[in-house]
Amino acid sequence: MFAPAGNTAVMASVPERVSAAAGGMVNMARGVGTALGIAGVTLALHLAGAASHEAGARAASLVLAAVALLAARTASGRAAQGRVARPGGAP
Repeated sequence: MFAPAGNTAVMASVPERVSAAAGGMVNMARGVGTALGIAGVTLALHLAGAASHEAGARAASLVLAAVALLAARTASGRAAQGRVARPGGAP
């Protein structure tokens, strides 16, 4: 849900001469995020899965919730500091 709006904000905030590099960085960040998300859930399932499948699913959900909260906190901190990119370069 956030990806299209986030990608638009990032790409709108960079100068046209570096748009190719910015697009590459956006795609790289998406790939790294996907890989880390899968690795985190797999680790949680593995570590807690020895007890039961239900415990593994609960642990994986907690890992995802913690990462989501950390991301929201980071984003809100950046917004409070005025460092959030706005589409079209608007302040």
